[in-house]
Amino acid sequence: LLALFQFLDCSTMKEWHDELLQLLTIYLWSESRVMRCLGLRGLVVLSRTPLMAKQMRLMPRWLVMLMQDAEADELRMTLELLLGVLQAAHTPMGIPTALQLAEMLLQLFDHDNDCVQQLSISLFSEVMVSVEKEAEEPLQALVQRSLLPLFFHLHDE
Repeated sequence: LLALFQFLDCSTMKEWHDELLQLLTIYLWSESRVMRCLGLRGLVVLSRTPLMAKQMRLMPRWLVMLMQDAEADELRMTLELLLGVLQAAHTPMGIPTALQLAEMLLQLFDHDNDCVQQLSISLFSEVMVSVEKEAEEPLQALVQRSLLPLFFHLHDE
């Protein structure tokens, strides 16, 4: 499977992207951490193709659930995948998913891993931009709660 990721960018492999997307999504729910990481790595590679990233626009809801028990490397890949999907999809995020994701990202601002911190801050900003109009009011309190941690994080740098 790992060798397959090296060929994903080849033009001859483009016809297999839909099947790979389906297969890699199944790996996300594996009990094996290694299989989840391989699935995430493959999805990150696929998400670099704008068309594939747009096809993944319904994934944020599932990826938020996946983040709850994730370790640093899984978190990093999940955040990278979410960021790529949100930036490519250009579709508003639903209220429940946006609220749940924003809450989780707020907790990751103080993560031990610097890359996870940076990605969570970037993704938080992207979530604020991509929410539906109806979600803006419920997110205001969350944004206000995030300002102080963001200020301290910026001050630390």
